[in-house]
Amino acid sequence: MNDSTVANSLRVLGIDISRANPESALAQVLASRHSNTTLKVNFLNSYCVVLANELTDYRNLLNTSAFNFCDGKPLAFIARALTGEKEIRQVRGPSFFEHCLTPGNAVGESHYFIGGTELTRSKMLHRLRKDNPEIEISGFECPPFRELSAKEREERISRIIESGATLVWMGLGTPKQDFEGYEIASKTHTVVFSVGAAFDFYSHTKSEAPKWIQKIGLEWFFRLATEPRRLWKRYLIGNLKFVALAVKYAFKGLPK
Repeated sequence: MNDSTVANSLRVLGIDISRANPESALAQVLASRHSNTTLKVNFLNSYCVVLANELTDYRNLLNTSAFNFCDGKPLAFIARALTGEKEIRQVRGPSFFEHCLTPGNAVGESHYFIGGTELTRSKMLHRLRKDNPEIEISGFECPPFRELSAKEREERISRIIESGATLVWMGLGTPKQDFEGYEIASKTHTVVFSVGAAFDFYSHTKSEAPKWIQKIGLEWFFRLATEPRRLWKRYLIGNLKFVALAVKYAFKGLPK
């Protein structure tokens, strides 16, 4: 076991990956509140792992977060293959997100959402209030598509604290959501989840891969087919780098 703060984890490709499955993930996060003051939760795919091996500050951020779940099925498969740890399973970010928003889950929590467009916000709120009338929503922000100033970030921190939110959901894309989310978690003492495209899928502003495609681990191919201009580099070049990284780790090992 390494000395990371990532809960119940194993080092895989230089990243501390949490032992979890879809059924245990939420309970693990909420149970860890007594021992963590900065609860940042990440859902990682192969692109995140490649990026973390190229950017030291991003790798350090992930390895000082509370949880790193395997969002991508390929990453979960490689993690099990390299470590022999059967408890590491895919915990898909958008599915986890939707699970937490349904009646009976995350009871007593107050939700704050950051990300998306005004259209996404409108459609999300409509669905949330229809599917779960009892849900407590503390705030929903659609930040501009640029870097926020230090003053703007501090003002956001103040709004979150004043709102009484306990769970903050970030849908800003990798790695922006991870850096900003960590700052929010450390200053507000809320649980902050980086869930990428989950807002778009939940609001149906973007198409989500059918269940059978998710099941066979080809969700990345579906997303590439639906957004080729934006995602070709991430998935085509990124996947090749991920495979090369896995091979290097398997045969030569990587620095801890």
